[in-house]
Amino acid sequence: MTAIFLKKLLLLVLAVISCLAAIFFSPIAFAHPLASIINKKEILRDSKKNHRPRMIFVGGSGALVGIDGTLVEKNLPYYPVNMGINAGFSTHFLLDLIKSDIKAGDVIVLTPEISALASYSYKSDKPNRKWCFAVNRDYALKNLYKLPAQFPDLTLDLLGLCQWKALGLVQAALLRRAPFKKGYLQFDQQINRFGDARENFFKPISIDMIRKIDVLWPSSNRIDTSFITDFNDFTSFVTSKGATLYFVFSPFSKEGYSKNFTKIQEIISLLKKSAKFPIIGSQDGFIYDYSCFTNSPYHLKADCRSDRTVKMVSEIKPYLLNAQTPEGRPVN
Repeated sequence: MTAIFLKKLLLLVLAVISCLAAIFFSPIAFAHPLASIINKKEILRDSKKNHRPRMIFVGGSGALVGIDGTLVEKNLPYYPVNMGINAGFSTHFLLDLIKSDIKAGDVIVLTPEISALASYSYKSDKPNRKWCFAVNRDYALKNLYKLPAQFPDLTLDLLGLCQWKALGLVQAALLRRAPFKKGYLQFDQQINRFGDARENFFKPISIDMIRKIDVLWPSSNRIDTSFITDFNDFTSFVTSKGATLYFVFSPFSKEGYSKNFTKIQEIISLLKKSAKFPIIGSQDGFIYDYSCFTNSPYHLKADCRSDRTVKMVSEIKPYLLNAQTPEGRPVN
């Protein structure tokens, strides 16, 4: 009797593991805003099929909702790819994520929130770990989990992924949508072909609420200067691929800029002193009133996003004037 029970238990365990494995390896996107990183990776991969060089933007949510790819494409002979996502993924993770897809002729535009540089870290926020694992499991295992001590955390994150994938299948059935669309479902994540998110991607809040969350950075905290080493190492990698890297400042609130001026200038000084890549423009060129933001001092409304994009393009353009596209056509 005991042997029969153990066999049935073993079969049940194997069945559960098989089901979880089938769900985990299923290429379905999830009904969760952070899961847009999976769609972004697909957009980046698909963009390699274009015969034009690409301009790949890397940053936090300030890039996600702060760049108008249509305006970039209209004014520059590059195909824009917006890899901006929640800053909690960490810039280090995003750099590692795009490495395998960089090709000759690409222009990489680093535009992380300057506050992210003030507290730069290799690790992604806990809520983002499972999404990091979904698109780059090697990075996640090396950088986000201290095994075997964090094996329970890894197990819970894997179960969380399976939960959202199963939910994706259910939603596809309820909405009567084809379960696969270029391999992934985007549902209502509101991201266009360039990877730009719409203004209403984040639920808007009042100006008073934005003012409350636009806090003063602790002046006692020392800046983690390791971002310079990472950025310089990444620049060497980009150059070896025949691509180019630039740094452009992200949007920032006028009041936040004033409150954190000393630390911001410290970071900018460090960038200009140590960076092995061009620092384009200045932070004070991308300062906006609270009326320009939706729900944080980084997320621009549509009209201000257009303004920011036009300024950014005009500042990048001179750096490209001496370059030529693969077709031999000068940038103009």
